[in-house]
Amino acid sequence: METVLAVVDAIAGQAMALGWTHDSLYRTSRNALGFNCGLAHFLWPSDRIGEVTTHSIEIISAGDVRQRFYNPNVDQPWIRRTKSGAA
Repeated sequence: METVLAVVDAIAGQAMALGWTHDSLYRTSRNALGFNCGLAHFLWPSDRIGEVTTHSIEIISAGDVRQRFYNPNVDQPWIRRTKSGAA
C-alpha cells in the first residue's frame, strides 16, 4: 500500500490543481453500494501513471495496458444531463 500511496503522492499536486479532491485520489473504502473509491484503491504497486487531466487519470499496468480512472467530481463529455420538471 505504501508504494501505491507514493504513486498517488507523485501526481496529487498536479491532479488537485486540475480539480481532483483528496478523497477522489486517496479514498480506499467503499460506501454501502460499493462506490466512492479513489484512485489509490484501484492501483497495484507495479502500476504507473500516465496522462493526468481534469476528466481522468491514465493507469498504465503491466504489459503497457492502459485504462482510465474518471474524476467523479466533474461532468464527463459523454454524460448528458436532462432537466426534470413538472409539466
